[in-house]
Parts: sequence; structure tokens; C-alpha cells
Amino acid sequence: MNCCEGDILLLLDSSGSLSSYEVSRVLRFLSELLLPFSQGRGQVRVGLLQVGTEPHLEFGLDAHSTQSGLQGALQRTRQIQGDTNTEAALRLAQGQLARAGAVDELQLPMVLVWLTDGVQPGTVAGPMAELRRACVSLLAVSTGHRNYQVLQRVVTPPIKSHQYFVDIDDISIITEDLREAIIEVLSPAVVTVSDSGPDRRYQIEYGALPIGQVHTVRLHGHQNSTLLTGLEPETQYLVTVSALYSTGKE
Repeated sequence: MNCCEGDILLLLDSSGSLSSYEVSRVLRFLSELLLPFSQGRGQVRVGLLQVGTEPHLEFGLDAHSTQSGLQGALQRTRQIQGDTNTEAALRLAQGQLARAGAVDELQLPMVLVWLTDGVQPGTVAGPMAELRRACVSLLAVSTGHRNYQVLQRVVTPPIKSHQYFVDIDDISIITEDLREAIIEVLSPAVVTVSDSGPDRRYQIEYGALPIGQVHTVRLHGHQNSTLLTGLEPETQYLVTVSALYSTGKE
């Protein structure tokens, strides 16, 4: 599948509150979920971060450039047990995604998929809010205690396709819906300008119609394209492109 470009960071609860069967079942689900995506820079990059007493980065976003490499890594992943220190894992996730965004010429879309049993997730609202401000799309799957309020507060809209509650033995039934939600995020609009140079910059403003929040992106120097991220499906947007000259004229 070559329709998408961006980063997916999986936040997997691997603590002692889950049985080894539950963790292995979630890993099989992730293998099926990610199987269609083409891997590597310029396509889709996937990282896996496990939640325990101390967070464990199983593999980073640049670790696997092929689907076979990714599938093998998921099969080799083992539960780390311990306490459910989701807050510490989210802090590590922030660093991973921030470093990934810093080296990308374009601001590629980023997705964090949180897989949890919902048992004592801890103080997650603050780190999740920081990820939202960094334009990370947050999706959540709960396979145990249905902590609706916590998950509803942290996931990004649209809630219906970004929040899932499912029994562990039935988790495969959400595979297609969750995959489609990820594809929606990783298929942003691209704005390209035909003429750029050192004495001319471009400012792009976009917002949902009729009265959505207006976002501003500036292209500098010889940069002639950018990705518009965080767009909602089935929504019309107004996009305005303005040329900014070194003389101050617009």
C-alpha cells in the first residue's frame, strides 16, 4: 500500500496487568493491522514502545524499512511485565516523535496508537495534551476495563474512529476500521507552489469551512511544498496561498 506517508508509534501496555496471552494476541493483531503498509522513509515508518515499570523502546521508527523486517520484529517482541507506568512511556514517545519530525523536510503526519487494558493508566492527560499540541493524532484501543472517560479525553477527533473498546478475543473485528482511521491521518493534502526563490516566501493559511480554526504554514527559501496535517475526513477546507517578498510586499 503506497497511499500513505508518515509515522506510526505503537504504545503497547506490556505490564503485569495483562496476561501473556493478551499481549501475544495484541501483537498478532498489530501484525495484521500493519501488513498492507509499505515501510521505510518516504512511506510509513513504525516504532513500538512498551509500557512497564520503565518504558522500553522495542524498535524505533527507522529500524525497519521492509514489511518482512517489521513482521519479524513483532513476532520477536516479548512482554516486559512490571507496573503500568504509561506517563513515563508517553514522555519517551514525545522524544521519539519530536526527533523524527526534526529531520523531516516536510512536517509528516504522526500517529500514536495506544493499546491498553485500561487498568490504572496513571496521569496521562498532560503528556497526551502535549502530543496533541505537536499535531500528533492519538488513537486508543482498550481491551479490558472500559475507562471511557480517560480515553475520550485523550484521543483526537473524530472520536468515533479514533477510540475502540473491544474484548481481547474479538480484537480482530476492529482491524479494518482502525487501519482506515490511520490511513485518513497519513493521507494529508499537499500544497505545491510553482515558483520559489531566496527573495520570495509563501504563506499558506487553511481552515475548515465555515468557521474552523485557521492554521498558518510558511515556506522559506527554495521550499516549494508542504503537507497540511490534522485534516478531518469529509470536511471542506479553504486554503489561501500568499507570496511574501523580501521588499515587504505581499
